[in-house]
Amino acid sequence: MGFILALAAGLGGCRLLLLGNSGGDSMYASFGDCVAWGSIATPKETSSFSELTAAFLNRIYPRTTLLNCGVIQANSDNYLNSLSPMIPKIAELEKRYGPMARASLLLGTADLQLNKDPNVDQIKASLAYKARLQAVIGEILKLNPSCQLVLCTNFDQNNGGMGTMPAYPCPGLVKEFNKRIFELGQENHLPVADLYTVLMGHPEYYIPTDTHPNNQGHAVIASVLERIFDTSPGAHAPKPGAAPPPFPKFETLYLGSKKNQT
Repeated sequence: MGFILALAAGLGGCRLLLLGNSGGDSMYASFGDCVAWGSIATPKETSSFSELTAAFLNRIYPRTTLLNCGVIQANSDNYLNSLSPMIPKIAELEKRYGPMARASLLLGTADLQLNKDPNVDQIKASLAYKARLQAVIGEILKLNPSCQLVLCTNFDQNNGGMGTMPAYPCPGLVKEFNKRIFELGQENHLPVADLYTVLMGHPEYYIPTDTHPNNQGHAVIASVLERIFDTSPGAHAPKPGAAPPPFPKFETLYLGSKKNQT
């Protein structure tokens, strides 16, 4: 698990949790695109990184509720519109389930795929992406300014030439996007999960000929988040021959795409 320990140097800052937000009833929210929603994970109810992370948190902080706020085919340009109707729902749910103490934001794969021009001004495009992500971060933190929101970097669907998916139309843009995410982490005092580094060089973490991580990839993402949310080793990193930990029951509420949507 040394590759996860190295993430400590990449954190963009840490927003401290209030003790009252972590001891009793609380919510963990997964914001972002189809990966944040759980696409391809089978079954997503027990294999997506959001479910695995919620299960991990529920062992430490019983009565953790998962808010699945992922939206299929979301990008940084349209996600804020999808998020707007979720905000009052989350505020209402906090009265019943406790504060949204922890959250993750993974958003950018569709942006990278939609940038078709290989000669695009990468700095300009990444700064526009950064501005849109900042707007999303602002809306999330309005709900709970002390929420431990983790920003996730984008991964390379081509996996440095090792994967089965073609490179993004503008291959260098993923690194520029990720630079902006680390800047957002520093500017907002939020931790950053460097998924690009952790998934790079591991084509086995992806569905063949697909941009989405498979169950093993989701487990790695969950393990990275677990290391940030708590100091204990990530519970869901793949361990050959090891039996998976029991999956505790907790409530999952789908606020983005519907549970049975594909």
